[in-house]
Amino acid sequence: MVPGSPAPNFMTRRSMLMRVSDLFCCVSALVLWAAVPVHAQEESGESVDSITVRGEVLSTFDGHPLSGVLVTLHDLWRITRTDELGYFEIPNVPVGPHELGVYALGYETLEQYIEFVPDEVLAVKLDAAPIQIEGVQVEVLGNTVLEYRSFGTRYDFIGGDLLEKYKQRYGYITDMIRARFPGVRVHDMMGTGQTLCLLSTRSTTSLAEGSGCALMLIDGLQATGEEVSQLHPEVVASIRYVTRMEGRLVYGALGENGVLLIETVSGQARRRR
Repeated sequence: MVPGSPAPNFMTRRSMLMRVSDLFCCVSALVLWAAVPVHAQEESGESVDSITVRGEVLSTFDGHPLSGVLVTLHDLWRITRTDELGYFEIPNVPVGPHELGVYALGYETLEQYIEFVPDEVLAVKLDAAPIQIEGVQVEVLGNTVLEYRSFGTRYDFIGGDLLEKYKQRYGYITDMIRARFPGVRVHDMMGTGQTLCLLSTRSTTSLAEGSGCALMLIDGLQATGEEVSQLHPEVVASIRYVTRMEGRLVYGALGENGVLLIETVSGQARRRR
């Protein structure tokens, strides 16, 4: 190489190649740095203008989670259901207030606009509500009517509307017993109702023997045939005849001939206090 002559061209090319390589690396690093948030953004599926609505639905009564509850955002037409832990998620919800609807069978409906906060788990508590069934009518009945309906299908009870009809039709309690209890023979003196003895039609004991009469109770207290026969129909609240088999099981030897149970209006009032 001649002194004072310029440097060879290959040195200049090498320097240029190094500068181009450095520039390429810088540009690649810049592109990768800019692409990282975009990639993470694609993985989350959300933008800075959307959030994931999260929450749980609980019972106000006992705080237990409610599964299978329908959760909707009406204005966005988004619907989901709670899992077995009462939890739900609705992703990609635009930031801002939305109309939330929560629906569960047997619970009050919740519908209201809510301003959802990012990373907040919403706690929704529902109050219990009666279930309305179309075509079903609920009727509230008193104790007397319930008692009559429980026993009225069998010929061993007089109460409710039937008792009111009997009171209008018959003047003596013995006549009411005769009309209702076909398995019982009623014996009174001269048809006046002054004395009374009830015999089961299946009993082999005769009235003359005097030992086959049914046990008689008025408001739970043992009574004579005369006391029963002298009761005015208007003071009677219900009459029940217990068969010999049932009477023996409940009252022992005293009920082996059957039991006549009479409850008066005053006795019924005391029992309900």
